[in-house]
Amino acid sequence: MTRYFPELICLAVLFSGVVKLPHAQIATRETARKVDTYNDKIPSGEAEQWHLEDQVKTLTDNPETRLCIIAYGGQDDAPGKAGRFALRAKHYLVSMRGIDTERVVTITGGHRKEFQVELWIVPKGVALPKPAPTIQPSDDLGDNLLFDEFEIDCEGWKCGQEDDAAHLDGFAAFLKRDPKSQACIIAYAQSGDDRDGQKWNEAGRGLKIARAQKRYLVNKYGITPSRLTIVDGGYSWRGVALWIMR
Repeated sequence: MTRYFPELICLAVLFSGVVKLPHAQIATRETARKVDTYNDKIPSGEAEQWHLEDQVKTLTDNPETRLCIIAYGGQDDAPGKAGRFALRAKHYLVSMRGIDTERVVTITGGHRKEFQVELWIVPKGVALPKPAPTIQPSDDLGDNLLFDEFEIDCEGWKCGQEDDAAHLDGFAAFLKRDPKSQACIIAYAQSGDDRDGQKWNEAGRGLKIARAQKRYLVNKYGITPSRLTIVDGGYSWRGVALWIMR
């Protein structure tokens, strides 16, 4: 009786090419990637616009890709500033460049030594990047807190992109997290200057601005009106200061 050695049979099969071993495949894993950063010292709002414009083609050519905007306040910045910058960037991409709102994600990342905005491209199915603050500013809980301040009805790119959401959504979120806190909205009318022809706002303009801010917080977020004090700050720069009263 002839004996067949299993080892010889296996070698014969392999060399004959009847059985092919699968090639090992190395899986590549996509991750979110940071593509740009900018700060609040760029010379104009238009310069900020071009940082955002650089990402429009990527988003248009890759319709399942998202953009994540992470904004960090500087060590001396009011807590609402970073969120306002992030939301005005989103407003530009959605309202002016037609990017779907679900594809632009904003994150308020906390604080770093210097103010910074990061732009991240996030492929489909990839987790959003996690914010990485580097400092924790001191907060005197016994003192009133200036949450943010901003201009109203001014000229330039930045004012055109800062809608009510950019101005007030972060403030509303803060008030909801601390239901016992009170808020004060101080609005200022534009002062005039005869030397350059700058006209004074009409009397009562500051109060009208403050009422509009309060109405947005009450109607959109259900903030109890009694928690919101409005103050006509008189004449200065045309803008608003948001305070948390403790």
